[in-house]
Amino acid sequence: MTRWYGCWAGNPLGVREDPALCVESIYPNERGPIPHQCSRKRGHGEAGLFCPQHAKRAGDHGFRVPDDETPEQTRARVRRDRDYERASRSQP
Repeated sequence: MTRWYGCWAGNPLGVREDPALCVESIYPNERGPIPHQCSRKRGHGEAGLFCPQHAKRAGDHGFRVPDDETPEQTRARVRRDRDYERASRSQP
């Protein structure tokens, strides 16, 4: 199963997952809200898919990585994550 990162209108397919890196979607601090794959090495958390930092967060929230996610589902998840991040940043 391949995950996709950074899906947006200019690159609708996004970027294919690097199997050596953590599977967490990271939102940059720059102006653009396009997420990318975490650049840390994986090997922790569920099935060894996370870096140490995101393994802690994933475990705290009961996060499970979908093992049969299609590119369309990935894009939908990315949109939900982006909307959640925007909403949480706008609250006081």
